[in-house]
Amino acid sequence: MKVIALIGFSGSGKTTLAEILIAGLRARDYTVGSVKRIHAEGFALDTPGTNTARHARAGAAPVTALGDFETDILFDRPLTIDEVLAHYDQDYVVLEGVRDPRIPAIVTATHPGDIAAKDNGWVVAVAGRLAAGAAPGGASIEAPGYQALPLIDGLERPEEFIDFACATATSWQS
Repeated sequence: MKVIALIGFSGSGKTTLAEILIAGLRARDYTVGSVKRIHAEGFALDTPGTNTARHARAGAAPVTALGDFETDILFDRPLTIDEVLAHYDQDYVVLEGVRDPRIPAIVTATHPGDIAAKDNGWVVAVAGRLAAGAAPGGASIEAPGYQALPLIDGLERPEEFIDFACATATSWQS
């Protein structure tokens, strides 16, 4: 399994590029999973008073909500990225908003300063709004403290973006 992360501020193009990457990998016949880090304060999928919340309150962990169209497994704590990825066996897993220091990351940026603010130590390229209109194959950005990072316009040149993500994704074994 290979993993790659898209990291950046809200509104910088992370989700749009995640959709492009996932659809592009699927079009190449790869199996693809995704992990979306949700930064909303107090976010919880389960709500008080539901049957699953009652199971959790009684002491069950994890609790599984088995529906007609999806299955949700609810843990009573945040999992580490190793614990999360142990549940995946796809060819690729696209991480959105996950800044693990062992995973190559493409920063989706609006301004050059966004790169350093979201750096996980493994930034391999810059995409998102800052890359709009970048020249194909070889365009780079010179941001303070960074060596010429590739600048990839994933909206205008999705194949180049997908090729780059495939080439830089890291193998992962839980």
